[in-house]
Amino acid sequence: MSRSVTGMIASLVRIKLTRVGSGLGALHFTFPSTLLCVLLLPPGAYAQQAGSASTGSTASTATTGATTGPNSAWVPLKPAEIYQRCYVRMVRTPAPSSDALLAKVQSGALSPADACLQLFDRAQLKPSGSAMALASPTDATAIAILKTFNDFHRSWLTNKLYITANLRSELALIHDIEEPALYFTRALLGAGQRYDSVVTSTETLRGTRVQAAASGLTRFQAQTFYKYPAGVYPTTYTDLVLAYGGTTAVSPLPMNVPDTALVATGHLAGVEPAPSLVVPQTTYPLRLSYTNGTDPTNEVKIPLSTCKSGTVAIANCMDFKTALTADSTNVDLNRHFGGGILGSFGFMGDSTNLPEDNIPFFQDVIHRRLAENVFQDLMCIDLPALDPSDIPASDIQMDSPYPFRHSTSCMSCHRSLDNTALIYRGKFLTFTANSNTSTQKVGIGLPYFANLAANPGSSQFNLQGETGALIFRQRLGSSPTVVNIPVNSIAELGSAIASQQEFYNCAAKRYYQFFTGVNVNLSVPEKDPVSKRHQDFVLNLAVQLQADQSVRSLLQRIFSSPQFAIRNYQSEDLQ
Repeated sequence: MSRSVTGMIASLVRIKLTRVGSGLGALHFTFPSTLLCVLLLPPGAYAQQAGSASTGSTASTATTGATTGPNSAWVPLKPAEIYQRCYVRMVRTPAPSSDALLAKVQSGALSPADACLQLFDRAQLKPSGSAMALASPTDATAIAILKTFNDFHRSWLTNKLYITANLRSELALIHDIEEPALYFTRALLGAGQRYDSVVTSTETLRGTRVQAAASGLTRFQAQTFYKYPAGVYPTTYTDLVLAYGGTTAVSPLPMNVPDTALVATGHLAGVEPAPSLVVPQTTYPLRLSYTNGTDPTNEVKIPLSTCKSGTVAIANCMDFKTALTADSTNVDLNRHFGGGILGSFGFMGDSTNLPEDNIPFFQDVIHRRLAENVFQDLMCIDLPALDPSDIPASDIQMDSPYPFRHSTSCMSCHRSLDNTALIYRGKFLTFTANSNTSTQKVGIGLPYFANLAANPGSSQFNLQGETGALIFRQRLGSSPTVVNIPVNSIAELGSAIASQQEFYNCAAKRYYQFFTGVNVNLSVPEKDPVSKRHQDFVLNLAVQLQADQSVRSLLQRIFSSPQFAIRNYQSEDLQ
């Protein structure tokens, strides 16, 4: 490579590190540095540009309208370069010279924006039975685009480690570890799908996957990370045996699970609803204890089997026992709680801060991390979501045993967090069978979310239903205000989020950054002219997304934008 070309690439890398407002530079890409060149110019173009630079020619400045100064950046890309830019982002490799769309762009038969959209459409998911799948599950380019976007959607999620102390590795047998991302992927690529389906659908999702070559293995055999303990089952096991319930805490029963109920392995080729997987009886519920009292400094654990403190029967304990027992029979491990991603096992399981059998109880034990992820992952709202001046006087309780109730600064987080966490108060992780030697001799005990039905006649905290609120302060717009929407279910929480501009601002910001590298600030109105131009564009994308619910149309607007067609997104000419 010539010295002039090397210098040119080095200058582009420096441009990459220049800031736009509070965000990273316009050419900040997360892909390997070897691809930065391709993002800007197709093969062969560097030599042409370098040649002009080395000869001192000023012709390019005159013909492209480039200016001088610190942001002398209005250098338009050639049509083929624009197409290469979107191709590399979606496929993660340069477009080959044999690419049909590239040839049409080079000949002038197709605009680069239309070519980018046609490339995107190659990975469209179309109805196929109950699933939405690629038209051709062997189309390497379509497979690559689908994987790129699904990986990108996974990056939106705060908690990406699906397997935690609560969620053991064998859980991936029946729950797709990519489930939360699949809600976004289906909304993006699914034919006729609305973006608000991310928070309004009622289905548990899993990926449809295709193995490159037939292995002859069952789905259970293909997931080789788990084997039954030696001496329990023969080495040549072929299916999953799930341990469940029984009549006591130490006598679980075996249940053979159909292989089609397990998550498939192979490359992602579509999205489908997960099938029902009903367990006749989950783990013996009376093994649990009940927390009596509302003061965290004076709580007492009493056995659920008797619900007595000494000789005194505790009414709330009896109410809790009744609800838990009712939810321990005929439990569908793939049940969904409404609200799209919000009521999915994947998102709830990834996000909860409560360990197994840790039951929500007043203000000291609730799903606060889950609530925090609702704000961050879906609306790009960092905490605190309120200002101290937004906190009503009634929220400050100086005699409360909870220190955070003593100050407006603490409540500027907790008012938002806790009111969202309350919606999940009747949900907690438990298991189909206890994790002990008896269970291991029978099969695998798997975690699931218990769902306590509301009991309006009880004062028991976790039987008060899914009542709460979506509360936060708007940061942008002509007259930002505090949003306070009461909700009575996870489904209503999803509808409340879908009604807010912040949900669409967040999506527009992320897709815009993915294709341009510009990280638009959503916390305060921008004043710098270039940053304001980017922010205004993203907010306009969001308004249109809320109106038409089409992410495909959002991407089309990005591909057709003037900033996508220039070499430096920081150009002062963008003003």
